[in-house]
Amino acid sequence: MKNAYVTPQNSTNESGEQRRIGFELEFGELELDAAAIVAEVFSGSIEKRTEMEIKVKCEKYDAFTVELDWQLGKRIAEKRAGKSLPSREGDPDAVMDWLKWLAGQLVPVEIVCPPLCLSNLNQLDVLVDRLREAGAKGTDKSYVYAFGVHINPAIAFDDDNIIQAVEAVDGTSVFGVQWHPEYLFFLPRQLRLFRWLVEQADRH
Repeated sequence: MKNAYVTPQNSTNESGEQRRIGFELEFGELELDAAAIVAEVFSGSIEKRTEMEIKVKCEKYDAFTVELDWQLGKRIAEKRAGKSLPSREGDPDAVMDWLKWLAGQLVPVEIVCPPLCLSNLNQLDVLVDRLREAGAKGTDKSYVYAFGVHINPAIAFDDDNIIQAVEAVDGTSVFGVQWHPEYLFFLPRQLRLFRWLVEQADRH
């Protein structure tokens, strides 16, 4: 599979360097075995932090994080990782095994990617293909799944160093803002955002 990534109008930042973009990928059923696939695709090494979080360190990029996306479970795993448990070294932690099983039924595995150069996004396609081949499942595979993809682009330039809004340039109905227009509905230009949203909902 090869995605057609929309190239931003400004592909470099203020320093003339190629802009980077981070992705957060969510899926089900593969669990933390996904870390081995990330390490293979990006030539990284695996560092297990807890029973619910693994880092994949790469020379070319910052670390990838592979985790079960459940804040409570991650906090419990962190606390148990720092304690001397009443079991023999090397024995499985039955409590964490049960929590991991429970999390696997309800919450996604998430891969938090470091910022990738726009010219290297083809490696992301390779990763997605390998995850699918290994059994990763998307939202359409279960009525309890509601996964997503988070896209975190580096800015081109801005006085505050913050992206204020993004809009698709290929005609698709994608628009996002950094502020809270619901607090500013009394301003006509902010109200237009909600009218646009209603129009798109009716259309689709």
